[in-house]
Amino acid sequence: MNKYSFILQVGSSELSTYMNQLLKDENDYKSVTANSYNGATRKLENQTFSTAILEHKVKSLDAMQMYNYIREKLPIIPICIIVSNDKIELFNSLKNLDCNLEIISKPLKDDDSKHFSECLIKFVHSVRSRDVELSNLLKFSRFLVVDDAKINRVYLKDFIQTYFTSDKVKIDEAEDGIQAIKKIKENTYDIVLLDFTMPKIEGDDILRIIRKKYSKTELPVIVISAQDNLEKVKELITAGVNDYVPRPIDHDILLSKISRTLKRCA
Repeated sequence: MNKYSFILQVGSSELSTYMNQLLKDENDYKSVTANSYNGATRKLENQTFSTAILEHKVKSLDAMQMYNYIREKLPIIPICIIVSNDKIELFNSLKNLDCNLEIISKPLKDDDSKHFSECLIKFVHSVRSRDVELSNLLKFSRFLVVDDAKINRVYLKDFIQTYFTSDKVKIDEAEDGIQAIKKIKENTYDIVLLDFTMPKIEGDDILRIIRKKYSKTELPVIVISAQDNLEKVKELITAGVNDYVPRPIDHDILLSKISRTLKRCA
């Protein structure tokens, strides 16, 4: 993990000055400032950020446009949008759809500044805490991704490598059940991400073979599949799955379930 958590600030020079003052005694954070959409996108292309703080409607900067760009490139990083009071309700409706989004209203008068500062620093600290927790969980983890579709294996590998940047995180692949069982016999894994519908050996049969040797805490398994049959999901639970993520994959759900599973099995 980097020594610093880098924060992208997109907004006015006043916000930049305010944030620099707010973080002057915070040794874990470094701020990078952009005052335009184009400037922000260039910085996002050239540097890795732990979070972004966006100021809405400053010099025509549309925080929604910036938010959509960041979400497309970085689906799971926390984002804070600073808005005027009359826009709170609009942006809070977006927050209900994104658990990694925080909305903070601009102070109307000096009396509100203390609360504004407290909200901002709380958001920043929450980002660092999450980075530390998840990085520690996955510092030496080894994943096995089991899926017959190469595009799905690549997607899951990219997801893990995008968020968990430690070079000690290893990811192996298996394209069918026979390969998966062979790799599990030959290697030690911390977690298996398993597709339900597989050639040669189905996902539920792979799970039963795993559970004959390993308990749920010894080798956790998360099934990822478009399978929406409730009875099949119940069968997986009976067979010993640790958790289940439906397709299409929600990044936040997958991230939280990997984190929760590893914490339970640590």
